[in-house]
Amino acid sequence: MMEFMTNSVPQVGADPRSEYVRRLETWKATQALHETQHRRIGTSQLALGGVTVVLIGLALVAKVISVYWVLAPLVTIVALAVIHGRVLKARELSSRTVAYCERALARIDNSWMGTGETGERFLSESHPYSRDLDLFGKGSMFELLCTARTRAGQETLANWLLASASPQVVSARHRSEEHTSEL
Repeated sequence: MMEFMTNSVPQVGADPRSEYVRRLETWKATQALHETQHRRIGTSQLALGGVTVVLIGLALVAKVISVYWVLAPLVTIVALAVIHGRVLKARELSSRTVAYCERALARIDNSWMGTGETGERFLSESHPYSRDLDLFGKGSMFELLCTARTRAGQETLANWLLASASPQVVSARHRSEEHTSEL
């Protein structure tokens, strides 16, 4: 299940798009499996609830069986609730991973504009270049780069985009680029 995060080393020369398509198909299958498990467990819990009501009626009203018979379906319902919680967490993980892969494919296909967080709340009229470089808004650099799920993460990205680098940092980046291009 954690294949995307652990065993995801693509082969050298693999096309990024085909790798994301492969991962997306894998995670969609996992998502469908969890959805099926979720429905089955929910239906089972409802059926067991009905059985419990019938057993309570037989034990307390008709006095045909012992009241202890009610414990069996109740314990099973509790066990299923624990399992159901795990399935719901796994389903949520697979749903988030499917969304991540779809967003990655949208970036590769250049169809990402208008699908992400625009960061317009960070736009400042007083900033010297934020409007000129389309840092925030629909189709902006922020929308392209932002995969943050928290407000703090979005604020960090916005601050990085708005802050200028010192001359020393810029020089170090240039030297790093030159060294990388030589390899």
